Amino acid sequence: DFSRANFTQTADSSRANFTQTADSSRADFSMATFTGNVDFGGAEFSEKADFWSVEFSGDANFKDSYFEKYAPIFAYDSGYSGSARFSNRINWADSNFSVRSGSQPINPGDATLDGKTFRIPLGTVVFSPDSWDEEIKEYTHLSDPAK
Repeated sequence: DFSRANFTQTADSSRANFTQTADSSRADFSMATFTGNVDFGGAEFSEKADFWSVEFSGDANFKDSYFEKYAPIFAYDSGYSGSARFSNRINWADSNFSVRSGSQPINPGDATLDGKTFRIPLGTVVFSPDSWDEEIKEYTHLSDPAK
């Protein structure tokens, strides 16, 4: 269970196997914060994988990852609070959501922020890191959820 974890450096989970354990039936990254790059390339998930409300400030690589039984969850509801967030500063050439053949999909959608369109998982949003409001502890400049 990695929920609410803060990853401040590059997180390399490439080729990792996330299988069911005695105390968890899923890989739970919900509400985690990745301030550096994250690499799930080639990782295998045999059960549920939760990425809802995760903040990705660096590149996010899921290339050739494999979701055996369930598509990964990037958005918990149709609102902003349950959606994974991707920084508009990510190097989109290094961010990849294409999974291995035979895997459950990461369904893509389009989100627009400041006139630029981003291809990200359905229901997720793009945010501007410069829009952090210390008083309300939220980003104030976000795209609508990807459709």
